[in-house]
Amino acid sequence: MDTLSKCGTMENIEKALSKLPDNLDNAFEGAMKQILRKRDFDKELASHVITWVVHAEVDLTIAQIQDSFAFYKSKGDSWQGNRPSKGLLTRVCAGLVVEDSDKGTLRLVHESVKRRLKDGILYKNADLEIAKTCLSCLRADTSDNNSETPLLKYASSHWARHWHDSQDNDPEVHIQIKKFFFSKKKLMRAFRTIPDAPGRTVEGMTGLHAAVFYNLGAHAKTLIKAGADVDAQCSDGQTALHWAAALGRCRLVKYLVRKEANPNVQDASRDTPIHKCLSRPTLNNLEIVKSLVQAKAQLDITGAKGHTPLSLVIRYGPTAVAKLLIESQPDVNAEVTTGWTSLRELFCHGHEMETEFQKSGRNTRSPSVRGWSPLKLAIDSHVQVLMKLLFDRGVDLNRPTIEDNWLPLIHAINTNRPNTVQRLLERKSNPANVNLQDPNTELSPLCLALRYERVAIAKQLIAYGSDLSGENGDRQTPLIEAVKNNDRDSVSLLIRKKALPNIIDKNKWSALHYAVNKKYTDITWLLVTKGANVNFPGSGVPALLDVALSVDDLPVAWLLRHHGVDVHATDGLGMTALHRACVEGNLSHVRFLLDMGSKTDLKDATKSTPLHHSVLRGLDNVVDLLASRVSQAGGLDHQDDKNNTALILATMLKKHKMVESLLHYGASCDVKGQDGLTALHRAANLGFSDGLKIMVTKAGNIDLADSEGYTALHHAVNSEDSNMDIVDILCDGGADLEKQQKGGLSPRELALSLNKEDIAHRLDVHITRKQRRAGNGGTYEWRG
Repeated sequence: MDTLSKCGTMENIEKALSKLPDNLDNAFEGAMKQILRKRDFDKELASHVITWVVHAEVDLTIAQIQDSFAFYKSKGDSWQGNRPSKGLLTRVCAGLVVEDSDKGTLRLVHESVKRRLKDGILYKNADLEIAKTCLSCLRADTSDNNSETPLLKYASSHWARHWHDSQDNDPEVHIQIKKFFFSKKKLMRAFRTIPDAPGRTVEGMTGLHAAVFYNLGAHAKTLIKAGADVDAQCSDGQTALHWAAALGRCRLVKYLVRKEANPNVQDASRDTPIHKCLSRPTLNNLEIVKSLVQAKAQLDITGAKGHTPLSLVIRYGPTAVAKLLIESQPDVNAEVTTGWTSLRELFCHGHEMETEFQKSGRNTRSPSVRGWSPLKLAIDSHVQVLMKLLFDRGVDLNRPTIEDNWLPLIHAINTNRPNTVQRLLERKSNPANVNLQDPNTELSPLCLALRYERVAIAKQLIAYGSDLSGENGDRQTPLIEAVKNNDRDSVSLLIRKKALPNIIDKNKWSALHYAVNKKYTDITWLLVTKGANVNFPGSGVPALLDVALSVDDLPVAWLLRHHGVDVHATDGLGMTALHRACVEGNLSHVRFLLDMGSKTDLKDATKSTPLHHSVLRGLDNVVDLLASRVSQAGGLDHQDDKNNTALILATMLKKHKMVESLLHYGASCDVKGQDGLTALHRAANLGFSDGLKIMVTKAGNIDLADSEGYTALHHAVNSEDSNMDIVDILCDGGADLEKQQKGGLSPRELALSLNKEDIAHRLDVHITRKQRRAGNGGTYEWRG
């Protein structure tokens, strides 16, 4: 096309076409002949350019090839003056090499050119010549303006590859390498340009580090024989062994540890060589780790990310290396770091790869070969293989860790892994103890499973002989846990397996208490019909009937009653359920308990009946209901520890409706309470006219005296709260106007002694009336 573009007319183009080679072979053949006919310099430059383009590890820029020729020609002398011009590079190659304008690099005009290059075009030992040129570049001094040659980056990264590929033992190259390795200045200058040099810095690196990086075992040996410090560290703390492990240099790792390189040196980030090896998975990992372990590499050193080598391989694999480290442990039960054994690492982090994969956002649902399922199988296999190894090595499944009491079975339950639970329980020798409590919660494995609703695991534990009635630290049984979770199926299973339903926990509650309290009717019915106790006399256990009433579950209360619950059971205060219902003022509960046969005359520790408490609460409807249910005579006149009847209390509270109700159902006005005071006395003393009016009609003896000889009328006169109406009610009711108290005073005389002339005058009126009634045929005689 270049030839045709120079033709000015169609006739000239046709002539040129007739002279073109028939195929590419002929075209390339012509180009190579053209190169070989050039003058020596052009031919040498063309050979150099084509050789570097063909054999370079990466595409090279024009400037890099310019400088490569300059170094090649200089042979170690000043090289800048040997740099060819840019345009000359492609021109001398007769069209076989062209510039890639997008990348700014040189390339062959076509890939097939490589197969057709003749002898004389390429260097005979191209890789050797390139390696020599690179070494010349690496050993050259920096230019006066401190600018670096563009070739330096390529030379630093790839010279050793060309040296290996040449398979030549040129002594000149060995000398150059040795000089390069012994110059720290030249080494650091070169390694600063290498993008994948291990670590973040190469300051302070040695020739031994370089020999490891370039994988030159013979030179590493030479350096060590010459006295190189095998444990010399870069400024970031990394030794040559760190580099060898990180780069997967297996033979060099073996050699360095044979030369007593310390495998436990930590770099500035706290990583040891084995950490570096495991952080960069390579095909040689297993052999490298094996060599380091044999050299006494410690597996309990925490690295940069807070992980020990053992933790790293358990979390992220590979499985073969994890097996190796576990097998190298003298005691698999030892804690590698505080609280962390190999088994705990496996249980807590064996699925770390699974977690990381899920975090990556990749498809974890795809069943395809490239999807999640194969990877998950691999992770599961990793865990299972290591678990079997630990089992085979005799790991103790029942030994808690020292600091935080970690146990494998408890962990498997908490993380809901039924398969792991199965493996732990079915181990033939020394399986996990199915009844060993969690030291931290003091719960048994079965209770934990039920608490966290791990039903499948609970069934496994039961199948392997879990103690169904065993008490935990809080005395909660598996049955109680199942009830608290409203797990009817588990409750039914436990009952069928003969779990004891009547064990009391630290709260003094049974399984039935929890079922009743949560209104789990089905479970309550199941427990009751299967023989759970409904009464716990003398044990300080709350009455089940009270629990049912506390949640207002009357159907369950009825169920309990019909299965024998004691409605008259008392608490620490001597109260029955009826007492408490009255204290609470719950009419429906009072009615229910009365219907269930509760007695109304039972007294609590204060000798109060339910009726007393109802009066004190001021509950008219409850008082009326209770009063209506009292069957025996005198049932309304029970006295409390202060000798007060319900009527006396109602009077003291001035509760008219209560008084009326109590009197209606037969309460007595004549029962003496504290200091001999009756309800009538109290009403008169308090000026409670509404109550007094009713009592006067019901009183058996209106002139009954208290312990000081005072009648109701005396109290009416004596009280500051009394009034004329009270005096009138009593006098009209037939009170004796002349009866004297112990001091010998009648009501009128008492009024005069108290300077209550108005009351004395009123009494005179009533006396006069009585006298008149007596004069009209009566026998009344005034003695005042």
